[in-house]
Amino acid sequence: MNNTNKLCPVCGSRRKKVVLTKNQLTDTQTKYSKPTDMSVEKLALAFCYDCTMLFVVNNLVNIKKNLFGDLYNASLTSITDNEISDSVGTIEILKKYIKKGKILEIGSGRGNFLNLLRNSGFEVNGCEPGNSCFTSRKRYPKIKVIHNIFEPDDYPKRSYDIVVFQNCLEHIPSPRKIIKGVWNILRENGILFIQVPDFTFSLANNIYSDIWFEHVLYFNWDNLELFLNNNNFKILCHESLNEGRDQLIIAKKILSKNPFKKISNKQINKYRNKLDLFVKNFSNYGNKVDNFIDKINKSGKKIIVYGAGASLLSNFSLTKKGVLFLKNRIDLLIDGDKTKHDYYLPLVNIPINPPDALAKKINNPKEFCILICAEKYRYEIYDNIIAILREKAKDVLVYSIFPNFNQIKHRNV
Repeated sequence: MNNTNKLCPVCGSRRKKVVLTKNQLTDTQTKYSKPTDMSVEKLALAFCYDCTMLFVVNNLVNIKKNLFGDLYNASLTSITDNEISDSVGTIEILKKYIKKGKILEIGSGRGNFLNLLRNSGFEVNGCEPGNSCFTSRKRYPKIKVIHNIFEPDDYPKRSYDIVVFQNCLEHIPSPRKIIKGVWNILRENGILFIQVPDFTFSLANNIYSDIWFEHVLYFNWDNLELFLNNNNFKILCHESLNEGRDQLIIAKKILSKNPFKKISNKQINKYRNKLDLFVKNFSNYGNKVDNFIDKINKSGKKIIVYGAGASLLSNFSLTKKGVLFLKNRIDLLIDGDKTKHDYYLPLVNIPINPPDALAKKINNPKEFCILICAEKYRYEIYDNIIAILREKAKDVLVYSIFPNFNQIKHRNV
């Protein structure tokens, strides 16, 4: 562990308290060519009493050492039609405020969003420290992407009309330094485009997998607006995206300082009460993980997991029993993503299989329990299980980890 934060990285306050600790699998890759054992470490998050920021105090990422590698290459599949549609929608929002100009995307990944911006008439450049930079260069050779962490001194002052952080700012442990650098490289009236997860959505829906070691900052609407206001940006647009999961802010660089703002005590207490409930539910969820493992161990049933992604890893790495479950108790691992098939997840010692492996594996359905590890698509997955197993489905126990390891009752086939 390194980079212990004594101050709130967003507002600089010392008034903080560690409110949540979590066992965290310290790897983000979703597939390996052979079984891989990864470390599980304790991740600690603190609450700032001045700006309501939830932030990591014992960063598990060495920003200089680890970013120049595979850390942020988790999205190994092709960009989906839904992602393209969502990105085109956010670009249309941006174009309401600026229709052309020179863009720098910080954390440009594999270059998909930059390419869409380029196709929309903007002049684009990227900055990406991870190895996905090379994927971007190969896929979109006409787009210049620097393989480096964003260093403001590497860019001339007042050289860009727009700077983009799309699902990036939450990964940056020193946001005040970065945002001041962005202010300097933006031209007069330049535009800042930020898309980040809205942690308020996670609080409201008890989505514990949203707490992930890559994310060192957990923004809500109030502290993101406060952060930008107090660093000389005027908010032009603040919208909710992806059914509330993300928030989008478009802000304009201003030359005169904004009046310094604070979050009211009423808002701080309201947010803290939501966070306290989340922490309590989070602790209870860890107990549910262990209770569920005890339950299926006692049943003696063989375990099939459908869903080979972050939801599986982040939920079961919460507890020691969960880690042992990942290592020893899974008999078959299924995922619909073809690019994952025959690969391995961290800690899980069996390869990922396609869904049709269910029919081959299950001869006596009463011997099996299927655990669906997907939040958004759990009912779609269940319907697929029914379609594959047909009459056998009624004798297989099926549970979903969302919301609370509930059994999904059999429907007629």
